[in-house]
Amino acid sequence: MRDLESGEDIELLVNSFYASIEENDVLNHIFNNIAKVDWEHHLPKIYDFWQTLVFHKVV
Repeated sequence: MRDLESGEDIELLVNSFYASIEENDVLNHIFNNIAKVDWEHHLPKIYDFWQTLVFHKVV
């Protein structure tokens, strides 16, 4: 993987990570059925969180 240089890179990394969770039966069950994560609401917050940490950018 190349260095993270932009918000788009953060989104790609986060989306790739959560795509792997979708493929894992155990983790998928935990996130979707137990925690009942609202992905549409959750993912933008995760993008912002990582942009703040990696780029010191307040979003």
